[in-house]
Amino acid sequence: MDVLTVLLLLAATARVTSLITTDFIFEPLRSAICSRVGDRLAYLIRCDWCMSVWVGVAVFLFGWYAPDTVVLIVSGALAGSLVTGWLSIFERTLDE
Repeated sequence: MDVLTVLLLLAATARVTSLITTDFIFEPLRSAICSRVGDRLAYLIRCDWCMSVWVGVAVFLFGWYAPDTVVLIVSGALAGSLVTGWLSIFERTLDE
């Protein structure tokens, strides 16, 4: 696994973690799960640091076992989404 792939997988881990823990699109699923489980598991689902461990394991297993082209396409798209989000936050900060 080369350095570029590792960097893309790190960015993909950050993006997937954010999707699960905070993004609006997953709020209905997150709320439904959190209402049915105990406080500790609900905390895990909403905690970026906690969830990133499990997402990181899944993403790096994907990176290890999936075909290289698939890994580059999927992790590149997720990394691009992450960078776009950061740039939009930066742009809003400049506008204020």
